[in-house]
Amino acid sequence: RSRRGQDPVLILREDRALGGHVEQAKGPLARSYEGCFELPVAFVLAVMWAAGAALVGSCALALYLLGSSLLQILN
Repeated sequence: RSRRGQDPVLILREDRALGGHVEQAKGPLARSYEGCFELPVAFVLAVMWAAGAALVGSCALALYLLGSSLLQILN
């Protein structure tokens, strides 16, 4: 049990509109990004997944080639 004054709890209050939406201040970079790129989230995630898969695949290929060339040198 905590007593009043020993463990102060900070309660933050958010100003919300009637719909529950919180307005956030946007800087010029965020506004210019929103103006230029209006891509769906699924498309962005798919592109990021493909880029990650390509990066992992190229690293695996490089390790395979390095390992096979080291084995050829040692044999």
